[in-house]
Amino acid sequence: MTLEVVGLHYYFCTRMVCTDGFFSAMAAELGKNFRCLAPDLLGHGISSTLRYQSQAPALEQMLNDLKAVLKYLHIDSCFVFGHSLGGVLALRLAMLGLADLVYCFEPVIFPPELDQESQVLGSQLALRAQRRQQWFQSREDALAHFSAKPPFQSFDDAALKEYVDHGLEAGEQGGFRLRCPPAHEASVFRQAAGHDAGLWAALPSCGARVVLASGSSEEGPHAVLPLAAARLAAHISAGRLSSSPVRHERLDGLDHFGP
Repeated sequence: MTLEVVGLHYYFCTRMVCTDGFFSAMAAELGKNFRCLAPDLLGHGISSTLRYQSQAPALEQMLNDLKAVLKYLHIDSCFVFGHSLGGVLALRLAMLGLADLVYCFEPVIFPPELDQESQVLGSQLALRAQRRQQWFQSREDALAHFSAKPPFQSFDDAALKEYVDHGLEAGEQGGFRLRCPPAHEASVFRQAAGHDAGLWAALPSCGARVVLASGSSEEGPHAVLPLAAARLAAHISAGRLSSSPVRHERLDGLDHFGP
């Protein structure tokens, strides 16, 4: 059995986007029983933005990337983990029949009654992405920078080091820069904001087993996401005729960035 790990952590939002390296600890544990994959999608990690078409929805391009990876590796079914926007892609894969089980941590899918809140969230995160520091003199400087600021200051030391090691690349003029261009990240934030009526209506047709997890934080820009996850679970469950209901797990003490 193969576990496909969708490595999209857009909501490590104000600094840089996570790459597959951030899943190393998770993959090491799960690798005892599964073959784990964590592709760098469009504009993330070592994946170039040269193919990015600004007129086309970024999530659609990323979904096409994922489908191409699965096809190339001859994987017609898998387990999928997705965080934040990665959770959206995980559910989209399941709707295509490419996943048997999906575990999503706070996927950014909003019911119609939370449309305004989601628009505000997208705007805030896009603005933060545009303002973030992109260049560092060294990886050590970057590590010190992130470890002194929320939410990174609460991260496991090894996980934060993976984040810095895989999220930076050597600059042409020296120093190190974030692999994901701020303009690309901000663009995706804006695209993901708001209620997607078409996706919302189609989600109950997903035949995979689905678990939606969320933290319990009631503060900060992501505070709306636990409520959105609970309503998403109820929506999918109510629309299913024969399959099992969606389970919503609320994990006390965690925020959008998880454990």
